[in-house]
Amino acid sequence: LAVHDGWTAYQRRGHLFVKYFAPYNPESAYVDFGANVEVFTNKLMLELETLGTLVTIPPQGSIEYREDWFLFSDVPDVHDDAEVDQHVLPLVREAKTHI
Repeated sequence: LAVHDGWTAYQRRGHLFVKYFAPYNPESAYVDFGANVEVFTNKLMLELETLGTLVTIPPQGSIEYREDWFLFSDVPDVHDDAEVDQHVLPLVREAKTHI
């Protein structure tokens, strides 16, 4: 996925996990078909992986990639976009105020 807003979230059993990261930059190169977010799931887990832009790091160089994680409890299960707007987006916005 090319996620332009710089956040992703996962909800399960009353908990909401929110992850903030650098927003998608359409002028940068990304591996894996231009994705900055990849989701993997199997019967044991779900993975929300974020990817930074493709850059060359010189010898002795370094790079920093930042993610900010938040976990909320007592979040009602959501089943449609209206419930996401009501129950998830306010928590996503709240998380952003702590970055």
